[in-house]
Amino acid sequence: MANNDTEHNGGILSDLIRIIVLAWSLACLSLSYLGQVKAMDPTFAASMLTAVLSSYGVSVGKTNSKKEDGNKLDVSKTTPPAKP
Repeated sequence: MANNDTEHNGGILSDLIRIIVLAWSLACLSLSYLGQVKAMDPTFAASMLTAVLSSYGVSVGKTNSKKEDGNKLDVSKTTPPAKP
């Protein structure tokens, strides 16, 4: 039973740290984009934001449209139905 308590506390601590990093990176990016912090490079904060969001299963970024092209019907290759 003690194992379940320590595992549960580790999960809470892990979630708390991820939420803190998420809030920090959002604050840094917001301040940077608003022009409040001029000497900051937002690349590190953006990568931390992406890492935390991906740990929660959120995918950020463009999807590859070439994958979708294989599922589309190419109308130019189909023949029109015969007229009766």
